Amino acid sequence: MANLYQHFGAEESAFIDQASSWIKQVEDRNVAHATYFWNPREFWILETLVNRADLQLFSSASWLTGNEESLSAEVEYVKAIIAPLSADRPEWADFDIALLQIDYASKFKAITHSQILGTFLGETGLDRREIGDIFVTDDKAQIFVTARLVPVFLSDVTKISGLNVRLIEVPISALIESSTTKTNSVLLVSSLRLDKILSAALRIPRNLAVNMIQSKKVKVNYQAISRNDLQLSIQDLISIRGFGRIRLMADLGKTKKDKEKIEIEQISNHKK
Repeated sequence: MANLYQHFGAEESAFIDQASSWIKQVEDRNVAHATYFWNPREFWILETLVNRADLQLFSSASWLTGNEESLSAEVEYVKAIIAPLSADRPEWADFDIALLQIDYASKFKAITHSQILGTFLGETGLDRREIGDIFVTDDKAQIFVTARLVPVFLSDVTKISGLNVRLIEVPISALIESSTTKTNSVLLVSSLRLDKILSAALRIPRNLAVNMIQSKKVKVNYQAISRNDLQLSIQDLISIRGFGRIRLMADLGKTKKDKEKIEIEQISNHKK
């Protein structure tokens, strides 16, 4: 186990311990275990651990894309089921996921992803892991939640950002797709340090980029980062509160002046 930790960040040790206990439970009892919602980084860690054992791992996202309920919307947060090799493929109900639609008077005011998430957590006192993706368009909003907790959400969430709202459980086939803007561009930077990538991508002074990082407004691969000198790699995903996300897409080599030439994808939408 000690050798396992060295492949992950120190802050991920607690999750590794928890995931390892689930795996052992499934091995010992020969019974499947369903998890909370996890971001892609957490699911990747879980998948890595399960691959070391003689078990199966199913995700809610892969279930949807492999069935008639196939979604066009991009789903980030997924629930997982760890199962023995002898287990059948799970049904959708086994993931314990419900889709809630948030009806409100959108002509007066639009509600944002952060306002929805803050209200759902603040009013219910539930863990963030009980909530999946939030989808927002100009006049609609929907949210994935743990199905068994739907009565709690229906009774506790009646207003968001001062607006009266009504929650309705809808079928997965009714899922909307958030408005998303993706823009590809090329950066010239002296290195792949986090602060330098942020400065170049957002076109802000480097000291402002450093301040954003140290103020804990920046995440890399869904992990909060406070080191401005963190060296990034291709396919790393940077999330900046209030600015969207940046993914490093490709290393295009160096210029004649020895600058790193990096293709990035900037993602702007209503999701955090």
